[in-house]
Amino acid sequence: MLDGEDTGGGFKADAPKSGNADNSARGGFKANTSKPDGGVDDDGGFKVNTPKPGNADNSARGGFKVNALKSGSADNSARGGFKANASKSDGGDGDNVGFKANTDYITVDEALFRIEKRRNVLGGVVLSGGEPTLFPNLGKLIVRVKSIGLKVKLDTNGMLPDILEKLFADSAVRPDYVAMDLKLAPERYGELLPGAAGDSGPGEMLKRSAALIRASGISHEFRTLSLPEGYFGPADRAALVPLAGDSVWRLRPFVPGNCLDPAWNEKGG
Repeated sequence: MLDGEDTGGGFKADAPKSGNADNSARGGFKANTSKPDGGVDDDGGFKVNTPKPGNADNSARGGFKVNALKSGSADNSARGGFKANASKSDGGDGDNVGFKANTDYITVDEALFRIEKRRNVLGGVVLSGGEPTLFPNLGKLIVRVKSIGLKVKLDTNGMLPDILEKLFADSAVRPDYVAMDLKLAPERYGELLPGAAGDSGPGEMLKRSAALIRASGISHEFRTLSLPEGYFGPADRAALVPLAGDSVWRLRPFVPGNCLDPAWNEKGG
């Protein structure tokens, strides 16, 4: 089912931003897994970093960002007291919380401290991309967010169904809302991964994750970015219909302007 409205569950759909080709690169804090230690700090936690300018799609990269949502907000990229989107025209100025995007690291303890101080005006916390299911302590983080009294929304690319299955089976770490990307027809998913073109494995993972989400009983949605020049076409859409089933499925247009590959900035929507 295609839809563009609020699906309930305490979260509203991300409003597309100009120059942002993928909402997985918007706002909040993103775990820095580019370091050899995976961004893990000395206290056994992890460090978080904000997305770099020009990064239009972090969905295949490790780590995640934590994005605080104001209750009832349809624009969650700069709400909830945090501004950490360096693709914004204001440069991601985060003076309201004492730091600027892309310049400072903070620990998860500090991030949660700031979120907890604002819990009375927040509707929940989004764990987003990179890909949060790559983080080994994701379950522990969900428990900590829930202990603050906030709901948890999980954004995922669906490439790790085993992790989703474990999260869904345990009420302590079960997210309150799940959003999964449907980027291309399953048989084309190998095109998204280096050296995996023609590999059916990624598409099978996608199908399994979609089935798990549909059967989970958790409020959820699927979402697709309609890339230009026929990259995402009618055949892709038709192939993804069975994965979405009767669930909410949001399609939104590509908006050039801040893509990781500058060539995409010249493409139309």
